[in-house]
Amino acid sequence: MDAAHLPPQGLTEQTAPGQSPPPNLLLVRPDRGVLGSLDGIEPEPAELSPPVRAVWLGRVHLLSIVGLSAYVVAILVLHGVRADLNPADHTISEYSLGSYGWLMRTAFLALAVAALATAASFLLSRGPSGKWRLIGPLLLAGAAVGSLLDAAFNTDHLGVPETVHGTVHGVGTAVLVFALPAAAFVFGSEFVRNSTSTLTARLVLVVAAAQLGAIVLFEMSPMTTRGWAERLGAVLAVVSLGLLQVLSRTNGRAGRTWTAAQHSSADPASSLSPASTSDSALSGDSTLRSWLTRY
Repeated sequence: MDAAHLPPQGLTEQTAPGQSPPPNLLLVRPDRGVLGSLDGIEPEPAELSPPVRAVWLGRVHLLSIVGLSAYVVAILVLHGVRADLNPADHTISEYSLGSYGWLMRTAFLALAVAALATAASFLLSRGPSGKWRLIGPLLLAGAAVGSLLDAAFNTDHLGVPETVHGTVHGVGTAVLVFALPAAAFVFGSEFVRNSTSTLTARLVLVVAAAQLGAIVLFEMSPMTTRGWAERLGAVLAVVSLGLLQVLSRTNGRAGRTWTAAQHSSADPASSLSPASTSDSALSGDSTLRSWLTRY
């Protein structure tokens, strides 16, 4: 049945005896187009209600902040309790060797939690654009897997033959340092094109490029200074993940506004337009300042 022949709301179509009932009606919404099962149009998928989605978004946002904060605190503490390791020529992973190795492994685990929670927050967010909705979170999940490998397998001591543990740790580090900037490029590019949070998105792209530069610097540095190059990359990774959390919070607010408007009124004319959703994200660039102030 064509959408133009829908009967008025509250009335039912009468079917003559011996005739088959009419096909399912189509649901017409100005902001979502025509939804239904006819002419190859997919039905509207079931999704969480706005209050439930908001609760879970709040939880994963908090978890991502706690995980990233725990990683930073653990690294700072290790620089104090392991003062015997010169930061210039010893990598962060070497803190996992020795009496305080449990703290370094905890730091890697916290970083993995932060990356996974950030990926989950983007998946839970509902915004006008969803092209990046799988690629970016998958890359963040890959970064989390790399960090988990670093937590489970220790690096080797300097000057000893490479072991299985050291090899797996190196693979995990490689996955982490490449997957995180790749995710930042995906999210940053998409938000620059389709969001008003362009300042934060451009900062994400700049930091991602700096991360790749830190990788090159680490590979080119002599043994006496490569520790500083690795720590530069670690600092940039923390900044990158923090900026992604800011984008996630911005997208989550816009998505909740978009979804709530779809459920708040049965009148199609009152549905939220993409323009009003963009207005709800106008505070995206200021989110960076407010996020740093609150957390």
